[in-house]
Amino acid sequence: MTENQKVILSATIAFAVLFFCAPLLRAEDPQLSASVDKQSVRVDEEIHLNVKITGVRGSFQAPHLPSLEGFEVFYSGRASRFSFINGQSESMTEFNYVLVPKMAGRFVLRPIEINIGDKVYRTNELEIQVENNLIARPQAVGAPAPT
Repeated sequence: MTENQKVILSATIAFAVLFFCAPLLRAEDPQLSASVDKQSVRVDEEIHLNVKITGVRGSFQAPHLPSLEGFEVFYSGRASRFSFINGQSESMTEFNYVLVPKMAGRFVLRPIEINIGDKVYRTNELEIQVENNLIARPQAVGAPAPT
């Protein structure tokens, strides 16, 4: 192998290493967010809570939900996605829950926490307004209206 071929081979290897490792070197901090499908509901009406984590590879524990007085909470699953496109890698994991309010009122869901490595990440607070589940009774035809 000539000296010129060695230089070209070395440059090619260096480029390949930089191309494939650069996304790993500039990894950003994980992002954590929470959202609900409805912010105003009635008692016993389901609310879907989604906790999304992006920028984390590998395994980690499910998020720690704060105490939710006045709600029944059901874990409804986890979904993960990883993609590597044009040298850019992206990962996303979602944890899904169903919340069922058992009383009326204004509720503030405190930040949800997750431990990743030696850091604790927190979501935003969420506000949920729950109204009483009032059902109007049908009136018979020709019956006088209640006074």
